[in-house]
Amino acid sequence: MAIYRLSKVKKRRYFLRFFDHVVYPEEPIEKPDEVVEYILTIGANGGTSIDTAIRTAIDDLVNRKLNQYTNTIILITDGEDTVETRPEELKENNISLVAIMIQGNNYSLKKLAEASNGKYLRAVIDFNGALRIIEEVKE
Repeated sequence: MAIYRLSKVKKRRYFLRFFDHVVYPEEPIEKPDEVVEYILTIGANGGTSIDTAIRTAIDDLVNRKLNQYTNTIILITDGEDTVETRPEELKENNISLVAIMIQGNNYSLKKLAEASNGKYLRAVIDFNGALRIIEEVKE
């Protein structure tokens, strides 16, 4: 919610999706009431397919032309998964990846984020961890 609020303060468009082993909803959402509704009602269905989430976000930016509003993917996950998306897929589309790993570590995700001139953050679920994420994303 804090990152969503920050996008509004900076007057940047924000498109949200969730993922576990699949990405949902079918279309990216950005209306405040839809964002809040999803955040409050989302359930964990198990499994983590980070690669599917990244590839869907790239597709949203490029094929849905959302790259006219933003070129940054912010991915928040607590999952370990091998990421096979190549850095070139991000670079050739001028996309940077900010990966936020909640209480864990994912080396392949870190490599991809850094190769895209993005960031890789490891966060703890507490007040200071949340503040650190917000400060980093502000940039």
